[in-house]
Amino acid sequence: MKMIVLYQLGCSIVTAITFYEFARVWWVGVRLINVDEGRNEVVVQPVESRRSVDESSAKAEPESVSLAAAPKPSCNICSVPYTETGTHTPRLIKECGHTICEQCVGKLLNAKHENLLICPFCQKPTIVNGPAGTLPKNFALLEYRTEVIERTLDTKKTV
Repeated sequence: MKMIVLYQLGCSIVTAITFYEFARVWWVGVRLINVDEGRNEVVVQPVESRRSVDESSAKAEPESVSLAAAPKPSCNICSVPYTETGTHTPRLIKECGHTICEQCVGKLLNAKHENLLICPFCQKPTIVNGPAGTLPKNFALLEYRTEVIERTLDTKKTV
């Protein structure tokens, strides 16, 4: 009987700690950014609460202002902004349409030493015949990136 009570107490403490962590993420929210290559150090920053997101979406802003204030598109794995050339070129995963940078595609391909790329977001497999650079560029994302940069520069000139 004593053993059962101790077991119940131990499980209750573990459950309480787990619920606290879940509730904190649910209400406050966290976002992983700036994951360093190879060192596994992660900087955690709070994400806007649901109320502030709802309030900001309720206020309609002109497209030019919201586009100028938009952050540059970046890879959802390494958080590095996309570039038109080089290792951070946005590459489309053929089977699902998700986009990640060329460097992250290369790491995913080299991790398994195969020509099969499993999408890190939806787990759909894509066959890649060659290096990461053989996947198609996401030109729509590059055009959006260029628009954001141009509008940001225009906004800075007028201010």
